[in-house]
Amino acid sequence: MVQIKGLLNKAVNIILGITNKIPVIRKFIDRYFILYGIIGLSGFAIDFLIFSFLVKIVGLCYGISNVISVSIGLTNNFFLNRKFNFKIYNKTAQRFFSFYIIGFVGIGISTALIYISVEFIGIPVLISKIIAVVIVVILQYIANRHITFKNRPDRQKK
Repeated sequence: MVQIKGLLNKAVNIILGITNKIPVIRKFIDRYFILYGIIGLSGFAIDFLIFSFLVKIVGLCYGISNVISVSIGLTNNFFLNRKFNFKIYNKTAQRFFSFYIIGFVGIGISTALIYISVEFIGIPVLISKIIAVVIVVILQYIANRHITFKNRPDRQKK
């Protein structure tokens, strides 16, 4: 765990160093957002691999595949954000429920975006998945920062 925390901090500091040089970006990106994004990449990797497997290998429809893969990615992201990013250890069940509800809304949005982009626009399903994830991640970060993890981490005890 110490190695993961050290690597995450190094990555955050590098990205902060880059974003601090761009005034427009500096206003919107903070340490929490960067770490949320890094953690989100692990969830996205899990989500995308499971989604790809279910759609391409198993032959499951993309709607059901998306719900399953996003659910697994959400669970990963909640526990990593709780431990390494927001560092809030109380009310775990309540916070997980909140995180999952926000994620469930994200599932609906991403499924709709995938459906529209595949069926109406003609974008390939895996490209559609990537586009949907980018949009939904931004919306979920805002909601989770202000709802699920609204208490400041420096006021919480382990």
